[in-house]
Amino acid sequence: MFIHGLGTALFTLHTEPVVKTQNVLNLDDLAGLLRQLRASAGNPSFREIQRRVRVARKQNHPLLDAVPSLSTVYAYFRNGRTRVDPEVVVAIAAALGATDEDIQTIRQLCQAVLDRFNRTRIVSTKGDIPAPTDTFVGRGVERRRIAQLANESRDQATVIVIEGMAGIGKSELALRAAQDLAEAARGARVRLYVNLRGYDPHEPPADPDAVVRGFLSHLGMPNFKIEALNAATRAARYRELLNARDAVVVLDNAFDAEQVRHLLAPSAGTVFLVTTRRRLTDLDSAHRMQLDLLPVNDALTLLNRYDPADRVDSAPQSAAQLVELCRRLPLELVAVGRQLSGKPEWELSDHVERLKRIPPSEVSRPALAVSYASLRPDEQRVFRQLSIHPGREFTMDTVVALTDLGREATESALRRLSDEHLLSQKEPGRYDFHDSIREYARWLADSDEPVSRQRAAIERLLVYYLDRLAGFSDVDVTWFVAERANMLSCLHIGTHDEYRVKLASVMHRQLRLLGHYATARLCSNQLLRLAYRGGDRSVKADALAGLAEIDRLTGDHDAAAELLDEVLTIRTELGDRKGQADTIRGLAQTIVGRDFDTASQRYRRALDIHREIGNRVGEAENLWGLLEIDLNVGDFSSAESCARQVIGICEDLGSQLGWAYGLSGLAAALTGQRDLDGAIDNFQRAWRICERIGNRRGMAYILRGWALATVAAGDTGTASEQLHRALSICTDIGDRLGQAESYCGLGDICLAESDLAQAVEHYEHALDIYREIHDRPWQAQALRGLGNAAAARGDVAVARDYWSQALEMAEPFRLPMVTELRDTLKSTDDGSPQ
Repeated sequence: MFIHGLGTALFTLHTEPVVKTQNVLNLDDLAGLLRQLRASAGNPSFREIQRRVRVARKQNHPLLDAVPSLSTVYAYFRNGRTRVDPEVVVAIAAALGATDEDIQTIRQLCQAVLDRFNRTRIVSTKGDIPAPTDTFVGRGVERRRIAQLANESRDQATVIVIEGMAGIGKSELALRAAQDLAEAARGARVRLYVNLRGYDPHEPPADPDAVVRGFLSHLGMPNFKIEALNAATRAARYRELLNARDAVVVLDNAFDAEQVRHLLAPSAGTVFLVTTRRRLTDLDSAHRMQLDLLPVNDALTLLNRYDPADRVDSAPQSAAQLVELCRRLPLELVAVGRQLSGKPEWELSDHVERLKRIPPSEVSRPALAVSYASLRPDEQRVFRQLSIHPGREFTMDTVVALTDLGREATESALRRLSDEHLLSQKEPGRYDFHDSIREYARWLADSDEPVSRQRAAIERLLVYYLDRLAGFSDVDVTWFVAERANMLSCLHIGTHDEYRVKLASVMHRQLRLLGHYATARLCSNQLLRLAYRGGDRSVKADALAGLAEIDRLTGDHDAAAELLDEVLTIRTELGDRKGQADTIRGLAQTIVGRDFDTASQRYRRALDIHREIGNRVGEAENLWGLLEIDLNVGDFSSAESCARQVIGICEDLGSQLGWAYGLSGLAAALTGQRDLDGAIDNFQRAWRICERIGNRRGMAYILRGWALATVAAGDTGTASEQLHRALSICTDIGDRLGQAESYCGLGDICLAESDLAQAVEHYEHALDIYREIHDRPWQAQALRGLGNAAAARGDVAVARDYWSQALEMAEPFRLPMVTELRDTLKSTDDGSPQ
């Protein structure tokens, strides 16, 4: 069969299919490939394709656990998807007559496309622009031109594109120009930077939406709000936040105009500095600046900085030869300069002859080769092994792990590499390569580092990350965020699958807790790829469960339930009883905000399984789910029973955090039963545990419940302090539900103290969040509060509208407020205030 797609014959009847993988680079290309297959098969209907897939499913393909719906089949032929299941693509291809050889090629294409898709989204943005290195020299004409252009366009955005060959100094000029603008009081409020990886030899160009996500975070937008928006809305919000903010944005190493266009904004006063190796002639309204080789005088000035013996001035002919041998590229001139500094006894002509004897090549430049040759063997080894680090930045700890050198030797090697300008340090303690130097180091590594040694180095790095994450706590958030891009890059190496599975799983959990849902989704997608790669259905179930959790947390409960149904099928077929129970609990969580009865049934079903298999952790988790439902419906006696069981299990298991949550649940139940002394005593015990182990999420949860008991005891002042403290913690860690509950509690206090304006503000904040996370029972709480505030100011019509909405929300859940709301609405039928 011949399939002519994307301009080439993709498959033929030859024994070895001919596949032009360079032509299938993204998900849209995969959709195009399926369209070509369908055309070659005579354009069968999508229903017929689904029927063929169903027939194939009966043959019990080990990974095809469900038949895709008709809408899903149709969607796989359309552009614009952000997720695909490789086995669905393969099943559709098989249904369209693809041969076994074709299927294998398509499977490989899917893996390569998904890998590239994920890696484009691994981006490290910065909320400040790094300073140029101390090697920067000259470029006065260009700097003055940039300043002039920025000053001439204060009433609109200024886009300046610096174009030129690799190593010519584009990035350094952009950083120096950004510094010039800051010194001239431009861009003082907002300074953003990103390396777009346009020409990285090992990583694909950065996805513009991933860059926008990072920039929005630096502009002060919380992660949960970023995640709640689609890509187009995120881009619009980014442009809004930049508007009239006096910003300077450096878009370094751009691939093409399309990548840059998504990151520009028509913001008055904003200056965009773009660097690229390509001529961006189709970027509208941009001022293009073609950067030439460094002028000879500037090149000599740069060499003079490293020449304590004044040889550059005294031997102008040899100096001029050195400049030309370095091709007037700052990167190579600095490398030669370090050699002048290190060998003051040599004549300049000696350095010239040394460079002449090293033949240039595409990778190994003479100047860099001489710098490398001057290093000690252990320093050369560090230089080579750094190039195989999957990420772009290195810290002392990661280099120690990678190289297996002691800390002292590593510190010495990093200092030497920095002194030789083979590494740069744009932030304290974080090192990186210039792209050209990294390419040279990688060439050396491939030549001189055995594959076994490279793999051992990567394994040590993965073990370091896993060990560090095993002790992860709130105090490590700064480290985790800084290393996030590096760890994500580790997930995309081609070896060490066992370690990558572990890393993807633990990263998903931490990213989820921090509210970085898009990045957590990347981890689960990569875990799914590893499952397909290894044919491991258990890992596939874990990956799908992770994706379902993100869908649930971002409000797409139906999508989460659909994925969990598939997970449950897999785990049931595998006989994984614990996995089945965990999945049923997940299904309970997807419905708890809409149907307490169904959620309760699922929690009890999961609880029974955990008790049957003796899994006490699972038993405690599901008892906790039942406890929360009991508290919501006002069944405080049942809630107390669940809490005491949780406490007993966690005491037996030695789970300090679980014990603290159990105590707080007991305290909440006692508050509902008006045993305030007992409630406050248990809240205090729970607080001491969470404070001791440093769990801020638990501390915030306890504070919110404790505040209710404090209010019931008549001390609204202390309760307000507790809720403000809880709100601060929840905001820091991205706990959206905790924020909303804190706002709701503060609204109740302000209402009791007749501060109606502040009460309304708190309730509205709470309601906005509850709507974002699709929590209907708590929406009823906020609506009731808004109704009470309206009634307190005498606006009965508005109050009744809020109460009616609250009743509509509360009735399906049998919330305790239902009777109160009905009575209140009945008593205000005539419009009289209550």
